Amino acid sequence: MSDLAISIPEGLIDDIADRVRSQLAEQSSDDPWFDVKEAAGYLRAKPQRIYDLTNQGKLKHAKDGSRTLIRRSWLDAYLGEGAP
Repeated sequence: MSDLAISIPEGLIDDIADRVRSQLAEQSSDDPWFDVKEAAGYLRAKPQRIYDLTNQGKLKHAKDGSRTLIRRSWLDAYLGEGAP
């Protein structure tokens, strides 16, 4: 096994970190995370409808432990696909 060393200038690391922070801040403010209750309110549906859609694979979601989280853009995409 050989050792691999890559030298990255300090300024480049700082620039990358600044860009990542900027993109994360922009994304989170424009595309918030909803829990199931909030997602249901956004769709004006019951929470069970959200669970049904995620279980059927019709609505993209993420898990944080036992919590189901959905981005607003994922709800908009679902609606834009001609949701029944």
